[in-house]
Amino acid sequence: MKKFSINFTLSLCFLLVYLTNVLGQVNIGYGKTAIQSTTDGQQKARMALDNDDNTTACTHWEPTPWWQVDLGARYDISNININVN
Repeated sequence: MKKFSINFTLSLCFLLVYLTNVLGQVNIGYGKTAIQSTTDGQQKARMALDNDDNTTACTHWEPTPWWQVDLGARYDISNININVN
């Protein structure tokens, strides 16, 4: 029996991480440190946090692509918006 391998790519146009305080919603993800499992070309993980929908964070094709952001502290997150290509 032949085994098949399925690969995926993760492509994030931008990701917004919000907390709600007395000033309203604040995007706490902007400018934070991000990493991803692999990088396709110049599409680095931080590009998902630059609030520019003309840039994209993208991994290579792989079985389990991932992306993560270090917010630098603990927060009570009220909303996460993920925009993909």
